[in-house]
Amino acid sequence: MSQKTIQPELETEQSLLEEFRKGAILKHLGHLLENEEIELAGFDQYKEALRKLEAKSPAGRDVLLPLLRDPDSGVRSVACAHLIKRHTDLVMPILDEIIGEWGTPAAGSARNTKEAFQFHLHDGD
Repeated sequence: MSQKTIQPELETEQSLLEEFRKGAILKHLGHLLENEEIELAGFDQYKEALRKLEAKSPAGRDVLLPLLRDPDSGVRSVACAHLIKRHTDLVMPILDEIIGEWGTPAAGSARNTKEAFQFHLHDGD
């Protein structure tokens, strides 16, 4: 008797962008709730989506560019962190805008990204 191999669902760039987006939201939610387990789950989710996106797309990380216009500032801040080395001039004003949302997890994340980049401590990953 032969077994059929079940092929995993083909992941499109759009579905992976949505996974990245959900992971970024989850990460900031975990931070807001002070729940490290949720925060790390979100981090793992968006990092895995990014790994798959970079492997799939000839544009590499640039597939994240549409997320710089996302309505969720947490999504924008995470996308900025992964695009800052390639698109510094585009990303810096977005980070400044998010930093202006004082007291939110996204503002803290954006501030950390900007400062790490300015002090050459940000590896871009």
